[in-house]
Amino acid sequence: MCGFTGFGLLPKTTAEGFEVEHKAMLERMNGTLVHRGPDDEGYCLRAPFGLGFRRLSIIDVVGGHQPIEAPRGDLAVVGNGEVYNFQSLREELKGRGAEFQSGSDIETILHLYRERVPPGGGEPGDLLEIPRALVGMFAFAVADWRDPDCPRILLGRDRLGIKPLYWCETSDGIFFGSEVKSILAAGVTDREMRREALLDYLVQGYVGGQNSAWVGIQRLPAGSVL
Repeated sequence: MCGFTGFGLLPKTTAEGFEVEHKAMLERMNGTLVHRGPDDEGYCLRAPFGLGFRRLSIIDVVGGHQPIEAPRGDLAVVGNGEVYNFQSLREELKGRGAEFQSGSDIETILHLYRERVPPGGGEPGDLLEIPRALVGMFAFAVADWRDPDCPRILLGRDRLGIKPLYWCETSDGIFFGSEVKSILAAGVTDREMRREALLDYLVQGYVGGQNSAWVGIQRLPAGSVL
């Protein structure tokens, strides 16, 4: 099943002290997802982003550790789910010069991002090209340090919304995860339930739409990016 979590913080600490200051918080967030990925865990902490991952090993059992970082250290990706067309995409990307480190389907997203999104962000259409090129069930986060003056993070989700992805914006920055509990574990938002969500659950048996059951925490819509 796998699961990931992370954040992008406003620059309130120096790059040198970023990992030390925020490691415990990221480990706490990631610890809520052990049931999704009992086989392995991984972290990437580099200002202003933190990425955490819990893995259920299926594809590339030996070499598919996440987060997957580019050799240049300017991009990193975490992803949950499966990209069904990754082998054909991989061959296309290799033909255009991409150098793969593993056999993981999620690494394909890293190379697609580098090819299609310029440093500094790109147009909305460029960003949407990433999930549109993928066939499968997935959610992902790509951290981008290529432009030191404008680091960015991209969240994306499959067209049907099979794999979950929640996010929350606070005065400290943005927090996200495969489950709401990972965001709550960061301690940056109140554990306040939306009253409408309780009614939705009692009537429908689930909470639908863009809002989660918690005030301030949203669900990334299917087939979209943030």
